[in-house]
Amino acid sequence: MRNRAILLVLAIPCFAAVGCAKHAPQALGTLEFDRITVPAPAAERIVSVDVREGDRVEAGQRLLSLDDTRTRAELATQVAQAERAREQLAELQAGPREEDIAQARASLAASEAEAREARAYYERLLPLKGQRYVAAADLDRARAASENAAARARASRAALDEGL
Repeated sequence: MRNRAILLVLAIPCFAAVGCAKHAPQALGTLEFDRITVPAPAAERIVSVDVREGDRVEAGQRLLSLDDTRTRAELATQVAQAERAREQLAELQAGPREEDIAQARASLAASEAEAREARAYYERLLPLKGQRYVAAADLDRARAASENAAARARASRAALDEGL
């Protein structure tokens, strides 16, 4: 019993000394970090990586290099389309060429001549129907041809008016 009392007397100052020591504050738990992902501006193949995991990086620092072959090809396509659109705009602003106008006028003249001929043929057959010299089917075909030719002439006129 005496040994216990001595042990107790010696243990109390030891525990008091441990409690008085200055230790850094401690926290229990786990330390976690957030992983930051940086999406690439384009879906291209990575050519080189300029930093390693854990490296400190500055704002604006290049992290990796991408193969720009596909992006350059798409840019060239877009530039070509823009140039084509500029040329079409210039053509529309300048108006139709003289050759196009002349061709439209010639097409109109031909369509009107065909319409006159088809109409004249129909009108020649019309009196013959009453005397039964022409079949009704032939007269119907002549009328349809006359109306078709007149419609083509109207379409040619509209195309010429649109071009001017």
